[in-house]
Amino acid sequence: MRKYSILFLALLIAFHVNSSADAMSKKAFKYYQNGNKLYQIKDYEGAKTQYEKAVNIDPVESILYIKLAGVQVELGEKREALENYKTALRYTPNDSSIYTSIGNIYQELNEYENAYAAYKKALELAPDYKYNYFNIAIVQNSLGNYQAAIENYKIFLNTYPEHIIAHKNIATTYLNANLPQGAIKEYEQLIKNHPADFDDWTNYGRAFLMDGNYKKAVTILKSACEKEPENALSRLYLAQAYQAVDNKQSAIKYYKEAIMMDPRFVNAKFDLANLLFDEKNYDDAIEFYVAYLRDMPNNSDAYYNLGIAYEAKNDVNSALSAFTKALALKPDDPNITQEIGRCYHLAKDYEKAIDYYLKALQAKPDDASLLYNIALAYSQNSDTDNSIIYLNKSLKIKDNRQVKQDLAKAYTKKGQEAYSQNNYAQAVELYKKAITTDVNYAQAYQNLADIVFASKTSEEIINNMKENVEKEPDNPDLKVVYGEMLLQKDMKEEAKEQFSKAIELDENNTIAKGYMADIFYGEKKYNESLVYYSDVLKAQPYNSDVMVKLGNIYKEKNDNANAVKYYQNALTADPQNITANFNLAVIYMESKNNAKAKELLGAIIKEKPEFPSSYYLYGIILDNEKKYNEAIKNYEKFLTLAPKDENAPIIKKRTAELKNYIKQLSGRKK
Repeated sequence: MRKYSILFLALLIAFHVNSSADAMSKKAFKYYQNGNKLYQIKDYEGAKTQYEKAVNIDPVESILYIKLAGVQVELGEKREALENYKTALRYTPNDSSIYTSIGNIYQELNEYENAYAAYKKALELAPDYKYNYFNIAIVQNSLGNYQAAIENYKIFLNTYPEHIIAHKNIATTYLNANLPQGAIKEYEQLIKNHPADFDDWTNYGRAFLMDGNYKKAVTILKSACEKEPENALSRLYLAQAYQAVDNKQSAIKYYKEAIMMDPRFVNAKFDLANLLFDEKNYDDAIEFYVAYLRDMPNNSDAYYNLGIAYEAKNDVNSALSAFTKALALKPDDPNITQEIGRCYHLAKDYEKAIDYYLKALQAKPDDASLLYNIALAYSQNSDTDNSIIYLNKSLKIKDNRQVKQDLAKAYTKKGQEAYSQNNYAQAVELYKKAITTDVNYAQAYQNLADIVFASKTSEEIINNMKENVEKEPDNPDLKVVYGEMLLQKDMKEEAKEQFSKAIELDENNTIAKGYMADIFYGEKKYNESLVYYSDVLKAQPYNSDVMVKLGNIYKEKNDNANAVKYYQNALTADPQNITANFNLAVIYMESKNNAKAKELLGAIIKEKPEFPSSYYLYGIILDNEKKYNEAIKNYEKFLTLAPKDENAPIIKKRTAELKNYIKQLSGRKK
């Protein structure tokens, strides 16, 4: 939402209604004058002291409380200022400007109801002072009373028709009220009357986006991106506009740019992931679903979509993990349950597939596709009788040629079983059913002929998952998912127990082994961690992240030779692996090979210029080489990108020392 420009009225200390210094005692008046002089030179603490002394002498003088409140506002003592303004009202209850000042403070404190009441009272006392309509409009917008805010802006603009900020604010309020045409009118009036001052191209484009004029929105928002290259919102809205005109590639491009500029665009990550999925770019879709879930870990729909994306890649284990998490969040969702069944189906675990399918069927009894999948699972589990039952149920709901073919095949299979047991009458009946179901099924005709011839002779979430694990104690996948959830709660020992049990049930469970390795690494049990990471790498020989972790272990064990080997292997598998590059640079720096370290860091900076640690390390190397000016540049870049990093205070201090040293050195040279 666009931030509003707020008009804070000057504290008209000397001109409040009924506020006069005439009746003040001489001693109080002296302090009063001293306070005024100090206020003028912005010595607010001094002014405050003088006004307080005056109040102590003449505690019934309204102007003194007003003056004292004014300096308290300047000093940030807003609550104290409020109390003094209210005290002033006891002695000058009809002073509208005091109410306005009170409204200003409440507005700054985000207490909009109180601000509204104060501005309203000020307007009652001074109806000709139109700026209070402006103040009231701002507060009403903050309260979500958009229509009332619009009406008050209009009243204000009738008196001040050229007030640019008011026109901008009313336009934004129109957008908040989902009235884009009103916003468009205001923006176009500003462009016409004040072209040099107009800078709100992003919201102008957004107004056309909201109005459904997507082509116009694209044109304006493209211009906004050029005019405001640092404005992430313009790229977000442009992505939405491109998506609306079905220019998916451009939409993807601008979604990515917007998210890179401002990772707080959480919903944009979800929208982008869905768009990438539609384009069958499953790898990127998965990346952004995962990124979204880091911010919104309790969104079952995102886990569901993530599972579908993994299914599209035939990554059944990852899909099952995602669907299981979704089901833990929404245990009564039959679609999630059905997809878990499908995962087990694809994994050829037909018993579990059938179990989940049947659970989903309780909520979706008329789903022909689900009934068909149940039939297939029974068939693949060698249960032809149940397969026939569910194929028939599916056909009753929806006629489908493939279902008919499978039913004919099932009848034929049963007929063959009857035939092998010399039950010719039953075999004939079943073959006839097959032919009736699918008149083109040749095998049934052939088998029938043979008989004729032969006849001559997926806290609340954790508890829910715990229950699921207890119900299915032999399911390693559930234990892994449960372990993941326990890790989120920092219950490492409990998680470790689940991962261990999963590995006992499935010795090839690389996900569980990866988690065990991570836990042991965090506990600095490097030998145990090494064993598990090595097992994972055997199963996934091109997993660059695991290679980096193995490199880290060897580095911790002071075995730099092996550390370098694994980091280099990681870069062979993934040349863009920033962590491997950086860790190699650290090793080269520690071994005094600055040239190689700087080469690697330069590559990182070129590839990922927003990665702060590269500047930090580069600065240290240059500092050691006594290239102080270059070191300062890198330190300052690091501080800009990571001002809250734990090393920031040290680097800030070192930068100041270097600058001072260079300054002193320059002075000596002169």
